[in-house]
Amino acid sequence: MSEPRTWAIHLDRTLRRVAVQYNLEEPFFGAFALSSADGDREYRVGTSRIADERIVDWRHPMAKAFYQDPGSHFRSPGGDYAVVEGTSTRKAMLTVKGRRIQACVVQTPTLTERLVSGPEGFTTRAQSGRSAGPMGELRALLTPAQHRIVSASRNEPLLVRGKAGSGKTSVALHRVAWLAYAHSRQQEPALDPAGVLVLMFNRSLMALTASMLPPLGLDAATVDTFHGWAKQAVEAGYQGVLKIDLKPEHGDPVARGIKKHVGMLSAIDAFVARQTTRVDAFLRERLAPYASEGEHWLEQWNASAGEPGVRRLIRLRQAALAARDRGRGISAQRHAQIHKLFTAAVRRTTLYKEELHKLLTDSALLAQHIPGASPQDLQTLAQNQKALGARDGTARRPGPSVRFEDFALLLRLMQVKNGGLPGDNDTVHRYEHVVIDEVQDFGAVELAVMLGAVQSRTGVTLVGDLNQKIVAGADFAGWEAVAEQLGISQHGIFSLDVAHRSTQPIMALADGLVGDETGAGRAGPIPRLVRTEPERIHEVLAEALFDLVDELGDPHIAVVLRHRDHVKQMVLGLQEHLEGITSVRRGHNKHFEFAPGVTVTNYRQIKGLEFDAVIVVDPDEEHYPANVQGTRNLYTVVTRARDRLLFVATDSLTPKLVDALEAGRLDGPPEEVVPEVELDDLDIPLF
Repeated sequence: MSEPRTWAIHLDRTLRRVAVQYNLEEPFFGAFALSSADGDREYRVGTSRIADERIVDWRHPMAKAFYQDPGSHFRSPGGDYAVVEGTSTRKAMLTVKGRRIQACVVQTPTLTERLVSGPEGFTTRAQSGRSAGPMGELRALLTPAQHRIVSASRNEPLLVRGKAGSGKTSVALHRVAWLAYAHSRQQEPALDPAGVLVLMFNRSLMALTASMLPPLGLDAATVDTFHGWAKQAVEAGYQGVLKIDLKPEHGDPVARGIKKHVGMLSAIDAFVARQTTRVDAFLRERLAPYASEGEHWLEQWNASAGEPGVRRLIRLRQAALAARDRGRGISAQRHAQIHKLFTAAVRRTTLYKEELHKLLTDSALLAQHIPGASPQDLQTLAQNQKALGARDGTARRPGPSVRFEDFALLLRLMQVKNGGLPGDNDTVHRYEHVVIDEVQDFGAVELAVMLGAVQSRTGVTLVGDLNQKIVAGADFAGWEAVAEQLGISQHGIFSLDVAHRSTQPIMALADGLVGDETGAGRAGPIPRLVRTEPERIHEVLAEALFDLVDELGDPHIAVVLRHRDHVKQMVLGLQEHLEGITSVRRGHNKHFEFAPGVTVTNYRQIKGLEFDAVIVVDPDEEHYPANVQGTRNLYTVVTRARDRLLFVATDSLTPKLVDALEAGRLDGPPEEVVPEVELDDLDIPLF
């Protein structure tokens, strides 16, 4: 049964039979064959094991043979199965819908053939980079390199860096699903999906990721953006009122820069240590009147030195309450007062927002930990913070106003003082596993907060690509520093260098922007440039979109603008031209529809997403300057495209695309350069 079409028919019949017999919509999504001394044997790969049908769970060690290239030698580890050894002769990656195989990619050591089901049975189709959905058969499409990372040791954190389109996010989520699977030879307990936190860069990517989790059995995981999660975590542990204040204030840029500085971490530690010293003095003074009972509780406080301060006070408050209830006479009365004392100490050491205000206005303390900040900058920060605190505040207490960047600082302060994230009923919470996507766009404070939210550093998966760093102010520590913080060597950093999303010409353009070399990849047309007048932009875009819909079938196309303020007008203009041809909608934050049609958005919204085609409108120097940040922005936009990439310009191009035109990585009319007229001495006559 080596002929691809014959095997596809066989697998389709088997799938339909098993689907009916076991009442499953997708009994398996892949198959492979092993050749050994005992002959050939076929296995199938699905989301659960059905031994009688030789279906193995994709996370079981036996399934590793499916994720190897055909022609590779395989030996199973045993366990639930007898030891199986042989050579992989072929594998099939399936797209299943309605209990039928819709498409089948068959690989052997010498060929790859894609077959699509139709009225006349399975017919061969050209290879495409398109997938059936946000997850779907991606479990079947994991490459050998991706699977090696997914199934790496459970006892180490995972740090994955890779090119755009190399499958970093998919690898991270598959990694968590692999950790959540238990098999008979496994020593460690399986990961509980309810204890998983997945943090994304923006809300559009968060929405896409949330849709990817159910097929992997991770419905119970928490998915959020960092700021969304941080806000909820702060509000869960802080009893006061918080108000996000967006009103501009003098010194905002300076204040934001200092708040994101890595030195804020040691400044918070020093602030908490100083407060602990003052709590020592407070307790010695206030416990003195209570004789032997006071001495006992002071000893208990001193015995817990080195533990998080607020946890120490809460534990002593609880113990003092129990002692009060057990006591009699004068002892009970003394313990009632001691309980009140510890209650007051807890309250006064959990005024986190007020403490952050004090920290940010303490220029002397900050100067010790942020040496790069000038006295003038620290004074600007203090004045900025005082002005913010004055809004609805009093002479004694700052008001409820906070900035978005304050949530990371508040959470870090709470973690240091509690040993984790404080919640209701004096509890402290830590996740079993944390996934951080686009890690390069998080600063040192944010990263410390996220790593502090997990029970163990082994329960961490980080993925990113420095070329896609689009938050200029984020003080990313670098891969080596992050690896050191996680306790792994440089050799423990995994790299995914092969881009599977985009065609080779698209990646050649992208890699040319950042000076990387491009390897082999899927064939496709060279990215193209079209020039037009501003008044014809809707018409020209509509023509290009019509051609892409006709060429690609039912594509999802992104039209990427420079400003989000222009999105609504563009949507209306394209809807008028494309009515009855394809749908046109706006893409913003979590309101992204990942379906065929046209999504109009701006370049800051599409990080981490992918589309069949991308049209970039007016890639000019103002928004994509030829500096490090402008290049990264352009790289991020370019690498969202799987099959087609088009630039439509009504103005001059960014120099990076001018270079691409000259190098032949971009096809279209060259950037017109009008030479300056050379004027000789005007007193010399012309003959």
